Amino acid sequence: METTFTNENAHDAGISCLRLAKDSENNTWIITGSFDKTVKIWSTEGKFVHKLNNFLSTISGMCYVPRNKTLWVAGGTSYASLFDPKSGKNVSDFIGTFQTQEEEKYTLQVMRYFPEPNQVVASTSRRHLVVWKYNPSGCITALKCKAAIETLSYTRKVPILIFSGDSNGVINKWERMQSNHFMYSKESYLLSDVKKKKRNKPSDDRGAIGSHSQQQPQQQQQAQDPQQTDTNNKLVHKPIISHYAFNKPNIPALSTHKHPNTTILKTIFVEDHDVILAASEDSNIYVWGFDNMAVDALKKMQPSDHQPLCKKYAILLDQNSELHPSNGKDFIDDEDSVTNRVAGFICKHVLSDHQSCVTSMAVIGREYGYDRTYVVSAGWDSRLCIWDLEQGILHDTFRNTNKDTHYEHAELACDGIITDMVYNPRDNEVAYASSDKMVYIRKFSPSGPEMTLVNTLQGHDMEITCIRWNHITGKWVTGSEDGTIRIWAGSGMNECEQALSSQGSVSAMCIDEVNGSIVAGVQEIIRVYDPEQYRLVQTNVGHQDAVRTIIHIKERNQYVSASWDKTIRIWNAWKMPRKKVNPEDLAKKKHASLADDVYERHSKPGSIAGDVMAGTEDMLPEMESPMDFSSSPVDSQAHSGSTEVTAQS
Repeated sequence: METTFTNENAHDAGISCLRLAKDSENNTWIITGSFDKTVKIWSTEGKFVHKLNNFLSTISGMCYVPRNKTLWVAGGTSYASLFDPKSGKNVSDFIGTFQTQEEEKYTLQVMRYFPEPNQVVASTSRRHLVVWKYNPSGCITALKCKAAIETLSYTRKVPILIFSGDSNGVINKWERMQSNHFMYSKESYLLSDVKKKKRNKPSDDRGAIGSHSQQQPQQQQQAQDPQQTDTNNKLVHKPIISHYAFNKPNIPALSTHKHPNTTILKTIFVEDHDVILAASEDSNIYVWGFDNMAVDALKKMQPSDHQPLCKKYAILLDQNSELHPSNGKDFIDDEDSVTNRVAGFICKHVLSDHQSCVTSMAVIGREYGYDRTYVVSAGWDSRLCIWDLEQGILHDTFRNTNKDTHYEHAELACDGIITDMVYNPRDNEVAYASSDKMVYIRKFSPSGPEMTLVNTLQGHDMEITCIRWNHITGKWVTGSEDGTIRIWAGSGMNECEQALSSQGSVSAMCIDEVNGSIVAGVQEIIRVYDPEQYRLVQTNVGHQDAVRTIIHIKERNQYVSASWDKTIRIWNAWKMPRKKVNPEDLAKKKHASLADDVYERHSKPGSIAGDVMAGTEDMLPEMESPMDFSSSPVDSQAHSGSTEVTAQS
């Protein structure tokens, strides 16, 4: 053996650890740890790649885990620091292994990874061994938040953005960084800033609802005489548009009061208009959109050669990046995809007509044959409001046309509060779940009185929390606090076809957009049921509190969940296993088809061979079934890099 490369000044002190790491993409690194409290990553040719520092003491142990492509480093703490060797970034805050672990009195020493059992073993200063076992049902990434998360939504346009709404009234925008698949950048939008602008703005508190021209003289008079402002506010109120308050004394809108709770209960991203709908606990719906002035300014800033930047700097992007031109996607030349996202969001409208918390929304766009985009909202006031999203105004509300209905109850769409809502584009139906243990299905119409009741779903014993339309199987799916998930027929009398025991209260649900499987959040556990036999095929464990929302990002084949434990976790989606064909069965199939072909040729009536075959038909031996598919169980997480690890001492 001959020396090919020598570096006499690799570290400022002696080298304490040396590892050779290789990932599944044939990237190979030489990793060194030293007494100078640093870790350096080198290529196989000896070229310097990255330097990792900020360790408390000498690097005593290192190991590379190829299952999740992370480098574990022990440097004077009771927990390991996790790094992505490809980018050199510290990803410890984005992986759930050591997020909740507190500093102990011992320190980690030597570390080793054993590929056969998928375990990391480390020794401690107290002469103990600590073992971390790879958890195939663990999450890929765990994002820490400052408050409990209630809702999630995302945009399919690249770069894919995830939006979350929390209990403090903050909408967070998450974007995965191009350097690795663990780290996400965050940008926050506060409802408190919007409320301050509304309070200081002299126009109507209802946003775009109502007429502003009639109020301008009165506002100018108040501005000239500030002493009479309080008196005028007490005596003069805005006209009530809601039919729910018909023939009642004029009362100020709820948005004029200081509401202590601003929890974001539901968010929807409307792709056609690039806006976010955020339903809040303060009875308002906030419409956030891109800053048009900033977008126009960015569009005018064209480069001199007019070459797309992603193509120009493609060499700096990762080969697996969604922005790389080699992936063959058409989003690079789409100005709305990238330019809008750089501009940022502003609050464009505030829809205020509900009398209490807004819990659910459904968007009916132009692609369904309407001349505008409608939004149907519902909440604790048991009312259905129909909004014109493009103009930001109230279009109509649901009203019961039954003559026996009292006018005060004419706008009530059910007997309890409305907890969830979904739109069925196949039959143009809107279904909403209620606390009265029922689901109401109505035909959608821009005219409120024409939203006739089609059917109701009854069978749950407690409050229904979730309602979803499975467009792949054409069935309704509901989840309830009674610990059951029910599947209903999508047509006819909507009979209950299957009842699944979820072993706990169902708090969140989504439908897999690829295979139609049911993804349910049962307390702090996520359970996945296959769409054919409704068997439990995957269980994801990691949340410490109730799961409040789940979405499926089919572009990345991932489930994203949010919980009251103040974390957003990303999981690998379940893949339906392919049916494997036995070669012997395939040979039998060919032999049987050939025999059938010969039999049909020589068994025609009137032929000699046909007469012979007819006489010997009963003497032919019985053949085995030519079609015999065997389905072997597939580890749905074997392909992934899940990072949730449990510690055993």
